[in-house]
Amino acid sequence: EGTYLVGGKPAAARELIFQYGSGGMAGVFASFEAYKTKTDEAGRFCFPQVPLGKHHVARLVPMGRGTMLHDPIAEVEIRPGETTTVQIGGAGYSVSARLRWPEGQKPDPNWQVMAHLQRAPSQALLDAAERAAQDPAAMAALQQSTEVQAFKGLSARVAQAEVAADFQTLSFEAVAPGDYVLLVMAMPEVQGQTPGAMLTGRLSVTVPADPATGALDAGEVALKREDSK
Repeated sequence: EGTYLVGGKPAAARELIFQYGSGGMAGVFASFEAYKTKTDEAGRFCFPQVPLGKHHVARLVPMGRGTMLHDPIAEVEIRPGETTTVQIGGAGYSVSARLRWPEGQKPDPNWQVMAHLQRAPSQALLDAAERAAQDPAAMAALQQSTEVQAFKGLSARVAQAEVAADFQTLSFEAVAPGDYVLLVMAMPEVQGQTPGAMLTGRLSVTVPADPATGALDAGEVALKREDSK
């Protein structure tokens, strides 16, 4: 059981699932329906009966077309005969952005929109990569450097967006300070098949470190057809 906070405040009506182990589909996994719950008005949630061991709590993030993405937000360890109590979130920013669709293009319920915030490399790291670009030995050394390894660790933890039902806005929760790239991909569905008419967009986003929590309007993401780049 526990409490889910966003921006230091209780997050109500968030759908959560209990993921067995790492949450991978290749092995044993928990039933999505049997291990699903929703936070109350105070952000509280409870899974009455769960297996022992190290597992994850994940948030269900709407992506359109009735699909939900599983976004792991906390690791929990369940011990025999005990109730595990956790507080999830609390720090970070709520980040929102608006989608600008191409002229004459209107999304409908058959679309699927996926978006995430990915860590952007620092200018110093970009400069170092440019200097090493023509020297394989220097590039290999850069790849093994503590700076690159630290960036890889950060970039592996992406923030997934919740897509509004009207496909006009995106929202992120508990985003840590730093520089990010917001990447968006929109795909229509025709007769059960996804055609090549994909739309993509990107936007640079900086989340401040001071104050520790807050809300950030990242602005507008212009979506473009892949063949128009």
